[in-house]
Amino acid sequence: DNLKRLKIQGAMGSAQQAQLMDVFDAYRKDMSQEAGENEVRNLFRALDLELEGEMVSAHFASGERLMWAQIREEVLSQAFFKMQEGRYFVQLSLEEAEHLRASMHAMRPGTWPASCGLALRCLANRESGLGDSVIDMQGPVLESTELHY
Repeated sequence: DNLKRLKIQGAMGSAQQAQLMDVFDAYRKDMSQEAGENEVRNLFRALDLELEGEMVSAHFASGERLMWAQIREEVLSQAFFKMQEGRYFVQLSLEEAEHLRASMHAMRPGTWPASCGLALRCLANRESGLGDSVIDMQGPVLESTELHY
């Protein structure tokens, strides 16, 4: 089973929301309440979220448009990241990761619940994506995510 989607409310202050609306206004070509695929892609690029913009714009059907209010809500709640409740990320040193990986391989089946998973990922820098970062895993790590990475 999939974990529930994590919604973050109130992550932005009023000044940040005002800046976000300025960026929105700059990318609304016709000042309508809807945005097309290119507008969304350019907006996310301006927010330094190019990868997320590509993921969002990939879901557009031919000529489909999204409401700016919907995009604003997804940005404010960080819903486009598709984070999940109960999923945690921890930064480890190389030595800690080596010990954890050895422990993962020493575990016997049934040591923990079948719905529980553990993955070791290597994110080399800030631009690294999760899609190709798995080094090792135990349990239903990929199956339990919406994006399967």
